[in-house]
Amino acid sequence: MFKGLSILEFNKQFKDNDDCFTYLVKQKWPEGFKCSRSGFEQHVKGRTWHHRRCKKCKYDENVLANTVFHGTKMPLLKAFHMLYRLTAKKKGMSTIELGYEVGVQQKTAWLFKRKVQQMMKEDKEDKIGGNADADEFLQGGYKSGKGGRSLENKEAVLIVREKLGDDRTGKIALRHIDNFAASTLQCHLL
Repeated sequence: MFKGLSILEFNKQFKDNDDCFTYLVKQKWPEGFKCSRSGFEQHVKGRTWHHRRCKKCKYDENVLANTVFHGTKMPLLKAFHMLYRLTAKKKGMSTIELGYEVGVQQKTAWLFKRKVQQMMKEDKEDKIGGNADADEFLQGGYKSGKGGRSLENKEAVLIVREKLGDDRTGKIALRHIDNFAASTLQCHLL
């Protein structure tokens, strides 16, 4: 979603909630509106400018429906910022630090992070097709005296990102791996 975007570029692109809603409208309906219930392609203005009301079944669909942002009570800009920080930081981020940075309670940050992780887990069943980028990283805390890629108190994780046409990111998959051996990585990629 935020591939290759620095924090400065992120802040320039997403200044307020309307910027976030505009981005989601373009992502959800790039070819124009299609009702998720009836499949009908004509709509009228919904409850707000980022809702679409189907002309056939009168369903008022919010752009947030069926996304990780569905049901969030915090401002959308804060949710975007948390998602950016969770996906852009290579070593992960504690929910205390995330909550402090965004200006929400630690519990709110924890719940949103779990929601993101759950959605990523559900997508695990979907196969990634076409071109993909892969990388591995360690998850776990710092231990003094232990440098490098030691798996003693950490877990190895493989991340794969699907590359769609026009340089967009498709599906993202995370998977626990036993080690960083080429045979292990190749086994999980095939």
